Amino acid sequence: MIYDKEKLVQETSEFLATIHPDDLMDSLYCSVIDGDWEMADTERHRWMKGGNSVFQTIAHGLTKIVLFPKDMQDVVVKIPFIGINEYAYTENDDLKLVGRVDFSGLKSGDYCERESTVYKNAVQAHLEKFFACTEYVADALGFVPIYASERCDPFYSDGMTNRVCLSALSGLDVPNDVVKVLARQYWEDELMDLEAFLLENNVSDLHEGNWGYGKDGKLKIIDYSSFCETFKD
Repeated sequence: MIYDKEKLVQETSEFLATIHPDDLMDSLYCSVIDGDWEMADTERHRWMKGGNSVFQTIAHGLTKIVLFPKDMQDVVVKIPFIGINEYAYTENDDLKLVGRVDFSGLKSGDYCERESTVYKNAVQAHLEKFFACTEYVADALGFVPIYASERCDPFYSDGMTNRVCLSALSGLDVPNDVVKVLARQYWEDELMDLEAFLLENNVSDLHEGNWGYGKDGKLKIIDYSSFCETFKD
């Protein structure tokens, strides 16, 4: 993965510096409503909406923020959430903060760091072609860890209705449309090696949104940090 690291750090740092420090720190916690794990649309998260002069898109899930640079089309910037703020609606339909959990106290910790570790393990296992590369770059502003990850096109079903007689990946919850594409693009013994690796490294949460197509048109996993739900209990 080739990109201008210095420029990536500079642009990300300059952008984050435009956000009020209190808003930035608070928005590094993913905010959910009434335990439904729906991202709360709080005022301090508004900077994640849409894009700006540097990043064409800003997206997020429950574990990380993803920035899409306008002038670096081969990478995205990933920033891990450091925890979860849980909100509840009051009788007046206002959002009230009712709890906070720090990821540092959980087994998963920094989800981007976990993802970069899985990628390093995949390289050692000669299975890196199944993963979009993710690597640590620097701490923006001295305290916000940023990671670079290979940019891929979102998964889409090509509409082919081939029947799949495949034992590989049967032990994982992988969508059928994804399995169909993988079965056309890779040998079954390769997919069996992938399945064993995913199980060994506790990689899960493999829904369609976590797959994408690389420059070579091959399908790969773009988000493989998984999701620890320990804090739900």
